[in-house]
Amino acid sequence: MEFSDAADHWAKDAINDMGSRMVVTGIENNNYAPDRNITRAEFAAIMVRV
Repeated sequence: MEFSDAADHWAKDAINDMGSRMVVTGIENNNYAPDRNITRAEFAAIMVRV
């Protein structure tokens, strides 16, 4: 999966890799918001999916 708003972000490759493995999901249609803070619950969910 390619997130359109992460195209120029320094972690683009990692974000898109984790998105294609369904470890992370976007916030809405093809957007990830790579610079936003995540909650503890979101972090825990990512760790469970890993």
